[in-house]
Amino acid sequence: MATAYASPQVAANWPSINACEGGEIIAARGVYDIASGSAFVINDTVDLVKLPAQAVLTDYIIELPALDSSTGVVWSLLTTDSSPVTLESGQTSGRSGAGALVRMSTVTGPQRAVVNTDVNIRFKITTAATGTAATTGTLAITIFYRPPQRNEHVG
Repeated sequence: MATAYASPQVAANWPSINACEGGEIIAARGVYDIASGSAFVINDTVDLVKLPAQAVLTDYIIELPALDSSTGVVWSLLTTDSSPVTLESGQTSGRSGAGALVRMSTVTGPQRAVVNTDVNIRFKITTAATGTAATTGTLAITIFYRPPQRNEHVG
């Protein structure tokens, strides 16, 4: 027989928001133009956009140029707080001479602890290109975030 489960918020009869809290989603965009002639190498990082203090990351869309003409490049996406949170790891999008769109595919972002300081969202090359690395193109991200709700404690 199936079991009906309830979150602690539903069990405690907490509304997700009330009229005074508003839960409006906000979008912010960061764009980095890869300088002509300067290809990414292993451990290169790009801080793409700032996530404001006391914000809950709800989604993102990453726009990648073709980062590698072959199949070597691997990248990750993480936060820059004192305990960085990995949002994406082992990503291979942007290989084989093709650009890509990458959407949040894990629950790591929304479950990241809300903190009292701004943090950057950082793109990092973890394995260098094995073919011809991109020397031009645009790397961009749009993040979506909201204020915390009363049951999400700020750390």
